[in-house]
Amino acid sequence: MKKNFSGPPIFLRLFLFLSCVFIMSVLVSLPYFLVQQDLRQSANDPQIQMAEDLARHLSKGQAVSAISFPESVNMSEDLGVFVSIYDGKGQSVASTAYLNGQLPNVPLGVLLYAKEHGQNRITWQPQVGARAAIVVTPYQNGTSYGYVVVGRSLREVEKREDQIFSIVSLIWIGLFCLISVLFFFLPKSTVKSR
Repeated sequence: MKKNFSGPPIFLRLFLFLSCVFIMSVLVSLPYFLVQQDLRQSANDPQIQMAEDLARHLSKGQAVSAISFPESVNMSEDLGVFVSIYDGKGQSVASTAYLNGQLPNVPLGVLLYAKEHGQNRITWQPQVGARAAIVVTPYQNGTSYGYVVVGRSLREVEKREDQIFSIVSLIWIGLFCLISVLFFFLPKSTVKSR
């Protein structure tokens, strides 16, 4: 004679299922967040060097007019690096960045944070479709001071982030389905009684 063995009660089974889903979600999400942060932080690397080099030259007394700037960059379309120099009041002195035919202004608070902390590295979005990784480095020459802002588009970095997110999402869905089958759809065990 066979007796049905239904296993743990449904609330215990549900608790175990949700616990497994939570642990699986953490284990799948953690690598994504680590890779995403690495991609985003590495997007600052060229700008850090350029901003620090330019700030050092300006601190030594080099005139802004003597600096060799890269080509003009349309922030909503181009992937190139742009450079902007601001005076101590946050007014643009020189810039290769353009947006809708105008010079975009970095918010004064971003500049002041750089002055207080030595540097500021942020994602700047002056309008939809124009996101840039910028590095702000202050400089001082005697009694005058200002800021060097160097940035570049995040478009390609964000494409890579989206691809990684899609892969991680597919892995999560596959594992969720596997856990669901294991917990709810496998046939119940049977025990023979003597």
